[in-house]
Amino acid sequence: MMMRLFLLLIMFLSCSAALRAQVVNIENRRMHTDSVRRAGSLSLGLSFTENNGKQLFVTRNALALQSKSKSLRDIWLVLANLDLSKADGAAFSNSAFLHLRYNRKMSGLLRWEAFTQAQYNRVLGIGSRWLAGTGPRLKLFSTEKSALYWGNLYMFEYEATTANLPVISRQHRLSAYLSATFDLSPTLPGELITTTYYQPRLNRIADYRLSHETSLELNITKKLRATTRLYYFYDAVPPSGIAGRALAVEQGFRVGF
Repeated sequence: MMMRLFLLLIMFLSCSAALRAQVVNIENRRMHTDSVRRAGSLSLGLSFTENNGKQLFVTRNALALQSKSKSLRDIWLVLANLDLSKADGAAFSNSAFLHLRYNRKMSGLLRWEAFTQAQYNRVLGIGSRWLAGTGPRLKLFSTEKSALYWGNLYMFEYEATTANLPVISRQHRLSAYLSATFDLSPTLPGELITTTYYQPRLNRIADYRLSHETSLELNITKKLRATTRLYYFYDAVPPSGIAGRALAVEQGFRVGF
């Protein structure tokens, strides 16, 4: 029984890391600050478990940095993430990504974005994946306590697998998303962010990825937040031997600076 629980824990942790490496949710990493020019956050996670002679080591680290121009019309965002899991000294899963994004405010409604991203994921058999894209971001609705954004970006994707006979693919996709942000009440200070991504191939609409994330962040102090996130991911045409559907729930803390 204990062995089954241990294996289920490892599978859950690997699923969670795989989800984030597939479609990176940028919305919950943006700093929604109108007048602050520089902001950042750091999330660190480390755990060690020994049970019934079995050892499990997990570390998760995430960094987000955002900088605005003096006019507040130009925004640069840098994201980095590293996940590592080891079971009995052997690496069970590891993944990482680096994301760079530029956002230009054209008007009260329209922004223009450009981004590039590099990543790898052992569980998903991704030796390297490189993305680059650009497109509009629209502020559909905004109040002091909430905002609704829609984006539709063109994205080029290069991917090399880690199989014995590596497969290299080059694809053109759309990356459309709808994101809503809500500030919670003064009695329960925090933020709720929900985002849905849809990424079909331009020359093959049936080959698409769909992901959804809901993130609840509650203020403990001005700089420290408790976080709860729900991830759902679906790949209509997953790599050979990889499940097309996955679900994960995460809890943790985030430090702002």
